[in-house]
Amino acid sequence: PTPTTEGSEMNLRGSQKKVVLTALALFGVWSSACNIVRTPTDTEPDISTPPLPNRSLTRGESISAPEFRGRVYRDLVHVTGQLPGRAYDVDVALETDEIVFVSDGFSKESKLFIQSIHGGAPRQLTAGAGADIQPKYSPDGKYIAYSSNREGTFNIYVREADGTGAPWRITTGRWDELHPSWNPEGTHLAYCAPDERGVWTIWVVKIVGLVHTQLIPGFNPEWSPDGRRLAFQSPNSQGAASEGIWVIGIDGDELRPVVVDPRFGATEPSWDPYGERLVFTSTEKVSSRDQLTDRSDLWVVGLDGTPPYRLLDHGNRDYAPAWGLDDRIYFTSHRRGTDQIFSIRAPSLDSPFDSDNAALPEESR
Repeated sequence: PTPTTEGSEMNLRGSQKKVVLTALALFGVWSSACNIVRTPTDTEPDISTPPLPNRSLTRGESISAPEFRGRVYRDLVHVTGQLPGRAYDVDVALETDEIVFVSDGFSKESKLFIQSIHGGAPRQLTAGAGADIQPKYSPDGKYIAYSSNREGTFNIYVREADGTGAPWRITTGRWDELHPSWNPEGTHLAYCAPDERGVWTIWVVKIVGLVHTQLIPGFNPEWSPDGRRLAFQSPNSQGAASEGIWVIGIDGDELRPVVVDPRFGATEPSWDPYGERLVFTSTEKVSSRDQLTDRSDLWVVGLDGTPPYRLLDHGNRDYAPAWGLDDRIYFTSHRRGTDQIFSIRAPSLDSPFDSDNAALPEESR
């Protein structure tokens, strides 16, 4: 989850721009001193030219819910208040009523901060050299996995959420390793890194023993609440601006598209706590070039075949969603002139526009 860029990974900004450039290089050889084993799967599903699913995003027409152009929900909350600098890459601890996010408002490089979901003063979790990005709470809320370039390239680290102890390094790749996501038991992490061909690939690592298994080409993996599936984003033959959302079984089977459309980028999936819906970021493709606009919206889609609907349409940048408590979705928005964390309650798929979520003009907030 991260600030937006123009390309397949739309959420790396500032210090993270180096990640996108580095990702184009071939994936380096693992450090032999770390004794880490990577095991490729026997067969690799082909998602280079995915079929279009029976549902797709269509700008400018009603899908299954009204358009909310230029409007916001009544219960839109600015979570990070007047925090200096930018705040982004939010994740929610379902057990502790806290969020973790990235901010560059207190140092030259991005650091992790923790704050109550009800507001209040944030406390800084990480310090020192390098940028710390893309934090993810463990299921019990006691640990946070994140990516940091404190030792050169971005690698995956884990540390206690209360700030005690030192972080321990999970990956030691030569090139960048990003987007950690925990399984429900807290024993494994999914993440993405280039393979030996330089192709962004999803890997799974067992925390004890650090055994890494290659799963499938893709980016931004998100483990499902039942532990049986991963949602992820992957480009198709149309290029970076046509990334789509896919779901695959953790054993590498049952690969299926959720939202794939060559006209739009669909990225950054996040599961609801019950594994029934995904919220994601959609960014529009412009002209015939493989480019993205500077505008992104949040959409919700059901895994039961329910068509996607737009959750917010601010006309600017709403992105990097994370599903939290009480059916609230936390996300990064540029609606106040700089990246900050907001939250909103997700309408049900059966009745997306209900009276409790009546919209008000932006200036009323």
